[in-house]
Amino acid sequence: MKESPLITLVKRHSETHFANIKYGYYVLIISLVYLIGLALLRAFGRRTPSRSSSAFKNKIIYRLYDIDPAIHLGILFFAVLIPFYYHYSLTTQSTVYLKRLGRLSYALIPLNLFLTLRPNWFLRKNCTYTDFIPFHKWFSRIITVIGLLHGIFFIIKWAIDDNVSLKQKLILKTFNFVGFIISILVLFLLICSIGPMRRYNYRLFYIVHNLVNVAFILLTPIHSRPGVKFPFLLLNCTLLFIHIINRIVFAKSLMILNKNANYSKTNLVHVRLPRAILPDYFEPGSHIRISPYRRINPLYWLLPSHPYTIASLAEDNSIDLIIKETSTAEPGSQIESLRSNPKSFHLDQEKTYTLINSYPPSVPEECYSQGTNIAIICGGSGISFALPLFRHFFNKENVKYLKMIWLIKNYSEYELVLDYLKTNGLTFEKKPSNNKRISVFISGEYTAETRLDEITTNIDDENSEYEMGSFNNEDEDLSISNFNSENADSNDKTPETSHSPTKENGSLIEVKSKHSFTLSNELKSFNNESAQVNQNETWLFSCGPPSLLQLSKKYCNDERINFVCETYGL
Repeated sequence: MKESPLITLVKRHSETHFANIKYGYYVLIISLVYLIGLALLRAFGRRTPSRSSSAFKNKIIYRLYDIDPAIHLGILFFAVLIPFYYHYSLTTQSTVYLKRLGRLSYALIPLNLFLTLRPNWFLRKNCTYTDFIPFHKWFSRIITVIGLLHGIFFIIKWAIDDNVSLKQKLILKTFNFVGFIISILVLFLLICSIGPMRRYNYRLFYIVHNLVNVAFILLTPIHSRPGVKFPFLLLNCTLLFIHIINRIVFAKSLMILNKNANYSKTNLVHVRLPRAILPDYFEPGSHIRISPYRRINPLYWLLPSHPYTIASLAEDNSIDLIIKETSTAEPGSQIESLRSNPKSFHLDQEKTYTLINSYPPSVPEECYSQGTNIAIICGGSGISFALPLFRHFFNKENVKYLKMIWLIKNYSEYELVLDYLKTNGLTFEKKPSNNKRISVFISGEYTAETRLDEITTNIDDENSEYEMGSFNNEDEDLSISNFNSENADSNDKTPETSHSPTKENGSLIEVKSKHSFTLSNELKSFNNESAQVNQNETWLFSCGPPSLLQLSKKYCNDERINFVCETYGL
């Protein structure tokens, strides 16, 4: 009798090959839970510091509502890492955890892409994309580092194993070689994202950032075993497609109507755009993003757009921008120095631009409807955010107190804004009130009321052209510490005492030069009024360089006042 041959079946994969599939789904579920929790936090949470709670508790509540990266990333990664080390031995089955690092980095990408959607319809009512900028920056860095560690640890593992050929594993196996290419790209991105490198050549960083992200999304499914095509690749490609559609559907061509600039005195300029480029209504303090390229130009997709805060209100006949064009030269130099500066972006009347979209400010809805006791503090080109807010509350009958403080370097900046007000017929003369005032400080003496010795004299512009970051309205030498006698403006046109320089706005605007500036002194009436009204009626807005925001934020924390800020140096 003939015996049947013995057939031996050999397992193609080890028993741990599919160990990380469920973990990837778990990370996706945690991402979904985080999004739901974020939506509920912004819809029903409170950013208001309670007058009855401790300062520490108020600080934590504010940081949680404000999407502070340290708080939110701590919560997110605590949940994600709970089951990371489970069941398998770290010494004998370390490969499981090395692969798990790679799957973790790829499984977090859908959340990162979703939070950077512009507009984000799921979170549109209670969040703007600017709320997620700090979170996005740190979240992206962590994802990148996790992915890079996945590759580095595998290379180390193969290098120290005498039974394994590093060349065979890393180069000759196609799947692993693709992973090696991804690691090189990611490492290059990390190098380009280092602060000095990014500031030296931001455009290079931005191009590398976009291309490496796309490569990471598309090449990882080729490298990954077991596969991540569903649902991760599908989700990532869908979100990328939505990003692309948003930049196509909402974009429109744009021409500059007029530009008022006097570079011999100041780099602050007034630019007028057609009213038709924006919808019938937009919120005060909104901003737009402009690209110098058309949608069919590859540079439209590769290079960053430029954000500008809208100085107008929806009922105005034009869209006005008050911006500071970056220059390496001091005022008084030729305009060619501005154009030759590689970091400079300026708007010219003879060119056609692309308006990508308009975006609402990070201002709670209840502030517009309930605010009756308002203070607005801005520095330099931050006037573009402050002025429409001032006009909005100035026109409201129920506002009991309203004051705007503007800190600037020289009188020419004030003259430009004054000319803008006159040109548009904005004299504020119809509703004069002692409780509504604009105070302009021009490089006067500053008396510190808090410990601000460490505040730098230059604005931190590390993200001056960052696509998701600052509003490109940089006041490079404007700082609270500049308001002292040594830096007092010596221009003969700058008066040395408080005065009301215009006939039309004489009862409203006062200019102060060579005066000491303390926030508590300037806001005495505002603080007294806050004790007489409900807490949700008192709001302080701040916009400008980091030193000004730090001072304003500390004041609000100490006094238990609602705080809204817009930074030009994220």
